[in-house]
Parts: sequence; structure tokens; C-alpha cells
Amino acid sequence: LVGGLLTVLGLGCVGPWLTVAGVRGSIRFERRRCRVGETIEAIVTTFGRSGMRGLGIVDGETGASLGPLDASPGGDRRLVLRPAARGRFPRMPPAVESDAPFGLVRARRALEVDRPVVVWPITVPVRFPAALVDAVRHGREVSDRVAGTAGDVLGVRPYRRGDTVRAIHWAHTARQDAVMVCERPGVGGPTVRVIVDRLAPPGLSDAVWSRTLDALVATAASLVESWVPRGIAVDLEWAGSAIHRPRTRRGLEAALDALACLEPATRADDVAHPVPSQPRPTDLDICLTTPGRRASFTGTRARALRAAGGWHPRLLVMVDPSGADLDRAPRGMRREDEIELVLPIDRPAATLDRLLAEIGHDPDAPRS
Repeated sequence: LVGGLLTVLGLGCVGPWLTVAGVRGSIRFERRRCRVGETIEAIVTTFGRSGMRGLGIVDGETGASLGPLDASPGGDRRLVLRPAARGRFPRMPPAVESDAPFGLVRARRALEVDRPVVVWPITVPVRFPAALVDAVRHGREVSDRVAGTAGDVLGVRPYRRGDTVRAIHWAHTARQDAVMVCERPGVGGPTVRVIVDRLAPPGLSDAVWSRTLDALVATAASLVESWVPRGIAVDLEWAGSAIHRPRTRRGLEAALDALACLEPATRADDVAHPVPSQPRPTDLDICLTTPGRRASFTGTRARALRAAGGWHPRLLVMVDPSGADLDRAPRGMRREDEIELVLPIDRPAATLDRLLAEIGHDPDAPRS
């Protein structure tokens, strides 16, 4: 009796490993990209033979069952998967699992992933604050064209509604007995710098910070995906990374791929001061951070850069992980020519869109 029991136990422990040892497989996806919550199809190809039953495919990260396999694996099997988080999917490859013949032990053998899928965050349309940008661009146009080195302005035209007083050419106004303004050369479209702060504020748990960073990434992705197709030049960056300047469809996809795979900062010394690596004049700077990191964007270092004509956080957007009451009344504060906004962690991009509507927006912009 004891010998028979030991035989059963031995077979129950060794059997699953012998089953999966004879099975090899791979998984490939028909799409390169998807969004959080979307369903994607995967093709699982298995090789090898086993006369034992109890084979199945399980999620490598959660262990959840994805479906059974035949007793004699071989050929292709289609699976429908639904990524629940941004980044590369799957984070851990699915595996072939067996508990045959008695269910005493479970053995797994990971499948090879031909090419992971990049899962983009869910985005919403965000209107562009054209009125805010126009106020910045007015004083930064190129200089007037003049005749020679000290001649008169070459380009003038009659006054039109909306022209400012500083554009009036007083000499020509006196000669023509009508208000004349300087006609400046046209400039390109607006340039926006979006900075994502990936350093956790002090006192925040890893789980809460991961959720907060996801909200920051989703907000940045919403801005980029809403504005780049409209011809707005967006510079996307975060400390420790090269600047992404998506100008084409392929560039936009690369920027969204980088955002989707953005990881939290691991060394505080590298990103303690989130200053752009290549400061250059822009029409609008949008800094995405948390209230606990506000001082890094408004402190002495930021003011020194502003005085030097470099980077300057004009629109400071902070996602508050503890601001449940912000769903109804998100906070906003205007200080000189800077605007600070505090958004809830749930649907921050949609809340930002509503606040930008109050600040000033382009009527032709998309709405959520």
C-alpha cells in the first residue's frame, strides 16, 4: 500500500513536468499597437507531442487560464486577449501549463513571444489654448524689415480690428491720416513643450505612484495626439531621455510608443531638477507633475532659467492622487503669466480640456 501511494505521488509530481517538457510553442500578435482595454488576437503555435491530457495556456503574469490545448499539441490556436495596462504586452510571456495526471502539481513552460504589442494609454481630445498662445507669440515675432540698416519699415498696412497699439506705425499714420500698423513677416505654427515628471513625490506608495504616473502619461498622450495632427509642433520630453519631436504620423507613433513604455525614475539625482536638456524658446510650456513636486518647477532654478530666457513653466499641470473632491471642482491659480492647475487622478485629460476652455481655446479644436 505504501509503495503504491509513493508511486502515485511520484507520478503526480513528475507527470506535469514530463508533459510540458515535450511541448514547445510561440505566440505572435497580428497588431503592433493597441490601447488599454482593447481586445487583440494572438496566434499560439505549439510543437511536440504528449499523450497526457490537462494541457492549457495560462497568463504568465496572473496565472489566469487562457484556454485548453489538445492532448496532442500542434498547429495554431487563436486567443483573444485584453491588455489592462499600458506598456509592452505581455510583460511576462504566456505559458503552457499541465497538472496531469492527478492535479497535485502544476508545471509550466513559457512560450516564446515573437514581437510584443505596445499598449497605448486611453486618450481624449484636448482643445488647444490658442488665446493663451497668441498672447505669448505677439511679442516674439521676427523683427520688422527695414530699408538698409536704419531706414523706414517696409511693410505697413491699414489697421484691422484686433491689432495692438504697439504695432501702430505712427509716422505713416500721420502721413496717411489713417491708423497704419507694421506688417510683420509671418511665423510658423505654435510650438509647445510638454514635460513629463517621472520622479515620485516623497511619501507616496509604489502602487499610488504607478497609478499617478499612468494619469500623467495619459494626459501627455492626449495632448500630443490631439495637437500634432493639427500642425502644432510639440516637443515631448522627460529627464533622462532624448527629446521627441513628432511632426509626422510615424513620429507621432514613436512618441506615443515611448510614452506608453515610460517607467518611473529610479535615481533621484538624475531627475531632481527636471530641466529640459536643450532649452529653446517656445510659445507654451506645459509641465505635468504632482503637487509634491511643485517646488522643482517653480523654485530658484526655474526662476533663474526664466531670467536667462530659457525654459519657463507657463502652464503647470499637477495630478493630485489624493484629490477625490477635485472631480467636481478642479483647482486653478493664475500667477503673473503662469497658470497652475490641479487635476484629479481620474480622467485628468478630460478635466484639463474643460479648464482650457475657460482659459481660452480655438473654436475649431476637437472636443471630448
